Amino acid sequence: MARTSKPKIRTPLPSRMSRKPRIVGLMLRLPESLHRDLAHAAKVRGASLNTEVIRRLFNSFSIVNQPQVIADALLKGLDDDVAEEVFKRMLRDRATDEEADRLREEEQERQDRTKNEGESK
Repeated sequence: MARTSKPKIRTPLPSRMSRKPRIVGLMLRLPESLHRDLAHAAKVRGASLNTEVIRRLFNSFSIVNQPQVIADALLKGLDDDVAEEVFKRMLRDRATDEEADRLREEEQERQDRTKNEGESK
């Protein structure tokens, strides 16, 4: 006896974009100094404190943004002369790395030419 199966009816799930985002309240306790810093940052941006906090929370989950946030935090704590020296050293190291890469490529090309010349004889 052959079993016949009923076709499954699939109800599409609503996409995240099709639903209106639900807003939920959150009561926070935070140090007064942090509140002041956030309020100041919001004022500088021309935004509300709520918008500033939400923006920062969203950014904290952004992997792409993390290196920038870390760099900003590190540089904020550095004396201008120290930050300038770090920048100069980074440029010097990058130039050194690029020069080393160029020399490795040239050596590899030289080895390839020598190998090809040996095979053609």
